[in-house]
Amino acid sequence: MELGFTPSSFPEKAVSELLENIFTYAAEGMALIGPDYTVKKANERFLRLVSAPVRNWHGGGIDQLIPDFDLKLRRLCLRVKERKEPFITEALKLLPVFSRDQTFVGWLLLVLDGWESSFVFPAASGGQSGDYQERGDPKSVDASHKLLIEQLLSAETVLNNLPVGIAVYDSVSLRLKWANSVYRGFLEETRGIVGRTIYETVPGAQENGLVRVCDYVAMTGEPFVAPEFRIDGFPRGVVYWRLTILRLELAEPEAPVLLFIVADVTEQVKTRKQQEEVVESDENDLTYLEGVVNNLKEGIVITDPRRQVVFMNPAGMRMMGFDTVEETLRPVAEYNRRFRFKELSGTALHPEAYPLVRPLRGEAFFDLELIVEDLDQDRFWVGHFSGTPVRNKQGELILGVIVFRDITHTKPAVQKRKERLARTHQARTEAERQDRQKQVLLDNIGEGVLVLAPNGRLLMANKVALEITGVEGWPETLEELLSPAALFRKDGSRLAPEERLTARLLTGRYFTNEEYRLKRGDGTERYLLISGNAVKDRQGQIFMHLVTIRDVTELRNLEQIREDYLHMVSHDLRSPLAVILSHAQLLGIIAKEESKIANSAQAIAVSALRMNNMIADLVDSTRIESGQLVLKTVGIDLDRFIHDFLRRMQGVMAVERIRVTKREPLKPVIADPNRLERIFVNLLSNALKYSPPKTAVEIEFWVDDPRMVIAIRDQGEGISPVDLPRIFDRYYRVRSCGEEGIGLGLYIVKELVEAHNGTVWVESELGQGSTFYFTLPVLSPQEEE
Repeated sequence: MELGFTPSSFPEKAVSELLENIFTYAAEGMALIGPDYTVKKANERFLRLVSAPVRNWHGGGIDQLIPDFDLKLRRLCLRVKERKEPFITEALKLLPVFSRDQTFVGWLLLVLDGWESSFVFPAASGGQSGDYQERGDPKSVDASHKLLIEQLLSAETVLNNLPVGIAVYDSVSLRLKWANSVYRGFLEETRGIVGRTIYETVPGAQENGLVRVCDYVAMTGEPFVAPEFRIDGFPRGVVYWRLTILRLELAEPEAPVLLFIVADVTEQVKTRKQQEEVVESDENDLTYLEGVVNNLKEGIVITDPRRQVVFMNPAGMRMMGFDTVEETLRPVAEYNRRFRFKELSGTALHPEAYPLVRPLRGEAFFDLELIVEDLDQDRFWVGHFSGTPVRNKQGELILGVIVFRDITHTKPAVQKRKERLARTHQARTEAERQDRQKQVLLDNIGEGVLVLAPNGRLLMANKVALEITGVEGWPETLEELLSPAALFRKDGSRLAPEERLTARLLTGRYFTNEEYRLKRGDGTERYLLISGNAVKDRQGQIFMHLVTIRDVTELRNLEQIREDYLHMVSHDLRSPLAVILSHAQLLGIIAKEESKIANSAQAIAVSALRMNNMIADLVDSTRIESGQLVLKTVGIDLDRFIHDFLRRMQGVMAVERIRVTKREPLKPVIADPNRLERIFVNLLSNALKYSPPKTAVEIEFWVDDPRMVIAIRDQGEGISPVDLPRIFDRYYRVRSCGEEGIGLGLYIVKELVEAHNGTVWVESELGQGSTFYFTLPVLSPQEEE
C-alpha cells in the first residue's frame, strides 16, 4: 500500500462507513471475532446462515450465535492464530487479523451455504431465526460500538485481510484514493496506481459502462451490484468481477467517495460457460447418462480432452470427499494436487499415470487397485479403478470415462499387497522378457537400428549399429554415435550444421538411403546408407524417430573390382584384339589373288569383330546396370554416317548383302555416334547371321516427325511367338537358332535406343523373316543452327 493513502487519511467517520458497507453488501456471511471469542461485528447474511438464536449479539460470545460451539472450532481458531495462515474450504474461511505492529486482534469468519459441513454443527430451529429478524437495521449500532470497531479495524488491519478487493475512488475525478492488496492484485499492479483515474486502472472502463455506472452511483446514491461484470483488456485475458459500488459520504466540504467491493469470479464464470457449452452440445445424452449413473454404487468420472472433469455421480462424490457438484467440476490438474495415487506396494505413481489422466492419453485400463491419499482431508482409501477413452466416428478422442469403487473394507490390505507384488513381479518379468526379445531381434537384424525420442535423445541402438560405427559404451545422442567430425558426404566433403542428421529429423526433413563416408576411431573408413523417418501415433503425434544404417563398404569394394574388370576388358583385351583385326584386314587386302589366304584373313577379321562386339556388349551392359552410361550426342547426317559405316565394315561383315532404301531425303538426327554404330552392328550382325546366305538385308529410313524411324529387315526363318516377348531381355537367346552368343546384343540395343529417348520393337512371323524397328529424335532447325 502506498504511504499517505491509508484509510486513516480519511475522516474518522469514513472508516466506520466503509466497513459498514463492506459488511452489508458482501456476498459471504461475515463476522469479526475478538481474541476473546466475542462477536465484534456481523452482517445480516452471517446471522441468517448461522440461524442466530439471540437478539442482542454484539459483544456476546460466538457460542451464543452458533449453538453447541465446541472445542473443534476453538482448536481451529488457535491453529490459525499460531500459524498466521487462513483456513479455507469451499463454504467456510477463517482468517487471522493483525494490526500494523503485528499484534493479533481477532479473526474474520466468512461462511456460505453449506458451511455446517466443515464443522458438522447442528442447525438451529426455524423459530430461533425469527428472533433475529426483529433486531432492526444493522446500521443502528451505537457510537461506542463503532468506536470499538474502528479501533479493531484501524487503517489497513482488516481491509488488507479481507479476501475481496476493496478500493476507494474519488466520485468527481474518478481517481483512485486507496486500494487493498487484493484489489491491486486484480489490476496486476502493485505500485504507482494510487492517484490514477479509473480509465488508467481498469481497461475499457468507458466502453464497458463502468464510468457511466460510477457517475450514476455518485449522483443518485443508489448502490450498483453486478454478479458478473465483464472486463476486457487485461494481459491475462477476459476477467469477470462480482462488483459492488457504493457512495460514501465524507465530512464537509469533501465530496463523497465511491467504494468498490470486488471478487474475481473469472474461473467460476468460465467453468460455468464451459459446462453450459458441454450441456448444450449434447444435453439429451448427458441427461440420460446422469439418470443411469446417478443410481450406480460405483463412482463415475467423465473428463474431456481439455483435461477438465465434466461429470461425477453422487457415489463418486462420496468416495472422493466432495459435498457439491461445483466442487467436482474442476481441471484434472487440481485433482492431481489434492490426491496422490500409489500402488498397493506403496510405490507412488507419476501424475501422468493417474487414473483420470490415462484415458485422455488414449489408454484403457482395467482392475487397477490403488491407494488414494486425500491431502485436503488427511485420509486415504483403497480404490478399484477401470478407465477407457471414448472416441467419435472419426476416431477423435472426445471423453475419458473412469469407473471406481472403494474396496478398503472388502479386501484385506495385506492380501492385496501380496497379490499386487506378485502381479508386479510377474509384469516386470514379462516386460523384461519382452525387452530381451526385442533386443535379440534388433541385434540379429542385418542393419543398424537406432530409436530416438522426439527431442533427439537416443533411446535404443542395436548391436549392429554399434559394430558399424565402432563406438564403445552407450551413446546418449545420435551425434555421439555418428560424430559430425567423422561423418562426410559421399564425395568426402564435410556436412553443414543444418545437414546433420538430428537437425534434419527434428525439423521434419526425412531421408532415405543417403550415402555417407564414416571415418571410424580405429582409422578404417566405412560407406554407409542411412535412412531416417518419424513414427507417429494415431493422433498424428511423433513419439519416436527411427534411423537405419546399412554398411555398403563391401558392396563399394565389389563395385571397384567390377570397374577394374571393366577397365581390363575394355582396354587390356581390346588392344591386342584391335591389332589382330587390323592385321587381318590388311592381310585380306594384300592376298586378294590368293583366295585361301583371303578367306582365312576374312574369317580372322569376322571372329575378331564378333569377339570385339561381345566385349563391347559386356562393358555397356555393366555400365547400364550401374547407371554409368554417358551419351555424347551430336547432330548426325545419316546418309554420310551409314555410307562410312558400311565402308568400314567391308571385310568383316557381308556388306554386299545390305541394301539401303529411303522414302525421302534423310534429316539429321541427335545421337552418340559410337553408340549408334553399336546399334547398327548388333542388329545387322543378327540379320546377316540368321538369314540364308546370299539373301539381302534391307535398311529402310523414313521420317515420322519428330523422330526418324529405321527398319532392318531380313529374310530369315522368323521368331517364334513364344520367344518374341522376351527377345530384348538380358541374356535371353533363341535356342532353336543354334548360334552361339551371350544374349546381350538385343538387350544393349534396347537400352541404347531408350537412352536416346527412342523406342525399339520387332515384327516377325515364322517363315516370313523379321523386321527390327527403332527411332531416333530428329535434329530441329533451331538445334541445327
